[in-house]
Amino acid sequence: MNFLADLWKLQKNDLKIEQLKEDFRALEAKNKLKPFKKRLISDKEVLEAIKTKLSGMKREFKKTELDYNDLSLKATELEKKLYSGEIKNLKEMEQLTKQLENINQNKEIKEDLSLELIEGIEKLEKEIKRREQNLILAIQEYKQEMLKYRKEADKIEEEIFDQELQREQLLEKIDKKYIVLYEELKRNKQGIAIATIKGQNCSGCRVSLPSMIVSMTKAGNTIVKCENCGRILFWHKELEQEDS
Repeated sequence: MNFLADLWKLQKNDLKIEQLKEDFRALEAKNKLKPFKKRLISDKEVLEAIKTKLSGMKREFKKTELDYNDLSLKATELEKKLYSGEIKNLKEMEQLTKQLENINQNKEIKEDLSLELIEGIEKLEKEIKRREQNLILAIQEYKQEMLKYRKEADKIEEEIFDQELQREQLLEKIDKKYIVLYEELKRNKQGIAIATIKGQNCSGCRVSLPSMIVSMTKAGNTIVKCENCGRILFWHKELEQEDS
């Protein structure tokens, strides 16, 4: 009966491997790493866009300040010329006065723009600081989630490796013809090639078995199949008590 017991162990081993693989698929399905990483990438891109906008705003502020200083210098020169007493021609004085007014108007525009830029720069700097802090926290949370996931995944993968190693050891003990039969039934019977006997019933299809079939199965000298579902029948007193 050793080969039947080994086939039974092989089936339990295969079912355990399939369950572990299902656990791994479920773990992958529920893990937050992919959406988390996608969100992190999006947050980083937004942050970089804000930084780029800030750089552009600072360049614009610097240019505005230079323009303002240039206008101030021109206004000072015009004021000196106007109030120096050197200009006697009324028309020329009117032209210079008009130029000074235009320059002062442009100065006011530049000054207002500078104030707006300063306010905008301060807001962006605060926004960047806030987003950077949130990003640091999000990265830390992602790393914690990744460690948690990897710990669970590694545990399952290690168990699968151990079960597959046990499977190889079992296969070495079982005659190839029985393995071929087992694999064929496994494919055709939803992964359950071997059924135990519970009382007088096949555990695979729940159908009552003839007494002769039960007796032949208990003898354990040869392969006995359920006449209804075609599965290999296996009986062991301890297993019967365990399954009952």
